[in-house]
Amino acid sequence: MNVERHTRQALDRVHSEQERILEKQAAYDEFERRIRGLSPGTPNQRAAVSQTTGVSGLAGCTVSQASTNRSRGDQCQQVREAFAQTVRPCSLDDVRTRESLLETIQEELGEDLAIALAPKSASRFTPETKRAVLEATTERRGELTVMKRALEREERSLERTADAVTDTIDWLRRVDETPLSALGFDELQARHGELSERRTRCDTLARERQSTLAETSNSGVSVAIEQRALTEYLYAEATVGYPALATIGSLDSVLAACQRAVRDHLVRRA
Repeated sequence: MNVERHTRQALDRVHSEQERILEKQAAYDEFERRIRGLSPGTPNQRAAVSQTTGVSGLAGCTVSQASTNRSRGDQCQQVREAFAQTVRPCSLDDVRTRESLLETIQEELGEDLAIALAPKSASRFTPETKRAVLEATTERRGELTVMKRALEREERSLERTADAVTDTIDWLRRVDETPLSALGFDELQARHGELSERRTRCDTLARERQSTLAETSNSGVSVAIEQRALTEYLYAEATVGYPALATIGSLDSVLAACQRAVRDHLVRRA
């Protein structure tokens, strides 16, 4: 009896991805906290305000435009630094391709923000820029929530498969302790019927798995994750692309071989 149980490796892969998502959620939480702490144009802008007899602003103060631009540019740098210290280490694409910081920002937050936050950009850290960064962060966090739910669905499906397969394998080991030659005709018929029921359960399990693969996860955000696409991503480097179905198929093949052996004994006894 040799059932190839790919579900074990698949669950390990799911758990690894769940840990990565949790780390990335925590990273985005910290990134958002840091961005909310930035006030566009401050505090350096206040330092650049002095009493003058020139063109005045509020309270008779004049704002040094050069210092203000430096302040806002520095805050763009603070955004880049915050991103580099929080989100970037969790970016899988960055790890694989060694992309630049701005490429990672583009991948995570979008091209427009990557351009706006670039060191040589003419853009400054305005209230609009801050709002755009926070909105992009909220969107990414929503996407991570959807991914987390899709992974939880995958985990439940794999566990159901693994439990059902383990139950049948344990049953096979118990009944195999008694050789078929030691069974009477009625006992052989009962064994054949039990094997038929177990194969029916395999068929049901496979259909349930196919149904799971057809589902889609979403959470009211602009992204939805198809379960089949998720499995293709998760098991791209695995020995089989559909570990649950492969495990069920392997078990069914073992059960079919057992049925044939029982039928051979039944025919000889008839």
